[in-house]
Parts: sequence; C-alpha cells; structure tokens
Amino acid sequence: MKLAFVFAVFALFFACIRAGQTQAEEDEPRRPPLDNITLLWSAPFYSGGGYCSEAHDFVQGLAEIFDVGIQQHGDSYNREYVNKLQIEKRQLLGELDRRFRDVTAWGFQRGDRPIISVCHSEPGAWHPPRYSTSRCPPKIATYKVGRTMFETDRLPAAWADKITRTVDEVWVPTSFHRRIFADNGVQPWRIHVIGEAVDTEFFDKSKALPHFEWGEHVLPIFGEGQSITNPVVCKRKYVSIFKWEKRKGYDVLLQAFDAEFSKRDGACLFIKTQAYHSSLDFDKLVRDALGEARARQEEVDERERGERRERKEGGGGGKEEEEEEKDAKKKRSE
Repeated sequence: MKLAFVFAVFALFFACIRAGQTQAEEDEPRRPPLDNITLLWSAPFYSGGGYCSEAHDFVQGLAEIFDVGIQQHGDSYNREYVNKLQIEKRQLLGELDRRFRDVTAWGFQRGDRPIISVCHSEPGAWHPPRYSTSRCPPKIATYKVGRTMFETDRLPAAWADKITRTVDEVWVPTSFHRRIFADNGVQPWRIHVIGEAVDTEFFDKSKALPHFEWGEHVLPIFGEGQSITNPVVCKRKYVSIFKWEKRKGYDVLLQAFDAEFSKRDGACLFIKTQAYHSSLDFDKLVRDALGEARARQEEVDERERGERRERKEGGGGGKEEEEEEKDAKKKRSE
C-alpha cells in the first residue's frame, strides 16, 4: 500500500533512534537498533473506533518493511464491524494475528533480534490492566512503547504513573498531547510526537463518490420552519466526527453552535457519528442533547441578566447592556 505518511514518519523516527540521542535522564532506557526487529502491536483491531482505525493504518504500512504481529487488545470484539471490513483487510489482520501468536508461543528464537511491543490503547489496559484484556506488553518484549492520547487539558489520575511503570516511551499524535502529558507528570524525554498515519489508497479523491443527498445516510434535523422542501441554505458548513460518547463533548458542541448561530446565519453543522453504548435513534439523541444544552444556556443567560440587574440597580448599568440583552432575546427567538 502507498502509505507515504506512515513511511515518512517512521523513517524519520527510526533514523533518530539509530543515530542515538542525548539522554535527558539517567534512567532513560537505551533503544534497541531497528535494522532487524520484530514488532508486536497490541490494539483494538477488531473493535471499530479511533484507536482501531489508527492501528490499522500503522500496521498496514509497517508490515511492508518490518516483521509485524498483532493482537486484539483494549476493547471487545465487534463482529458487526469485522464483517464489514474489506476481505483484503481481514486477510491481512488474520496473517498478522497468527504471526503474533507464533512469536509469543515459541518465544525468542532468532538470536539477538529485539522484540518491540507497542501497546496502542488507553493505559488502563496495559499490564496489569484495570479490566479483562490481553496482556500488553507481552513478557518477551525487549522494548516497550505506549501509543495513546486524551482530548482534554489534563490526564486521568493514574495515567502518568502507569506510563512510567509500564513502557519505555509513549507516542502521542500532536505537540498538544506532548505538552499535556508532560504537564501532568510524564517525563518529557519519554514522550514522542508520532503523527497519525494516512492510508493514501483509501483517502484518494479520485475515488470519492458524489455527495450523499438527504436520506438514508444523511439524517437532517431541521430547526423551526425548516424541512426537506424548505431547508436552510448552508452558507457556512461545520463538520464534527466522533462516536456518540459524552467524553467527546457533543453537549458542549451543540450548546456552542446553538448559542452562536441563528437561522439567518445560514450555518449548518454536519455530524458524522456512531453509537457507543447508546441508542441508534440519533434524531432523538441530538434533540435531547440540544434541549439540555438550551436549558444550560438559559441558566447562563438568567445568571447574566441577574448580574446586569444588580449592576444597574447599583448605578453601574447602562444603555449598552440593555442593547445586548435585546440582541440576545432576538437571537433566542430565532
């Protein structure tokens, strides 16, 4: 496969490793040479979701240049998802899965060949795990890498300690994550930014299908006065892609979009999502979440109105605040 981004990223990263780097800490582990390695990658390959798709793209590229084995790790097996994978993808995953079992079953059989383990999941799944899952890193690993990320400006309480105790280094997708991990207790020398892989055969604009119309694949949720026959004209389009999970912040997204735009703005929010331990009735899910968002916004507005009244009664209010209140009421009515 033409996974140019994967190859470029890993070629650069591995070149840095071969060249050697100045140790920032006395206990920084010595990286093994990568001329002749076995790479054992543990991730939710058969689960669907972000970690899953990212892991697929990484191993598809790396399997062309390294000896790679994979195992299901960090999440449950999703048969419906697996059945929808392309035959070629299922065959590749099956081959790499068998390779992992061969290596771990027979142990280290190739002299001094290093075995590098990548635990591609949230650290709660790393050994010892907080829940039932496959072991990562495996006992035979000679060098251990964690691949993980988190969307917020802080880490779960146990992550920094788990990273320090379990892996030799951790890969994160962006410099934002590197800063957050370092600020929350992970040693800076242990953190490396490795961007996400891109499957350039799959993401090929020459193979793209025409845009979907409203219908089976695009569920329109119109505001008051809008319909299929009288839709809003999308002058400004926003897209958000996530599974329907509170951690992804759909409530904050809907509240912010609803507070910022009215129908006169011609703004459209397109959400590409999937169920995550939730109903498949996305019309109801969105409307319920939007209702909760509007209730929270009304609480904020009421609090601000109260503060303005207090300032006005105390002689600190003015015509400008009255105009702001009128504009806010007009926008809410739309």
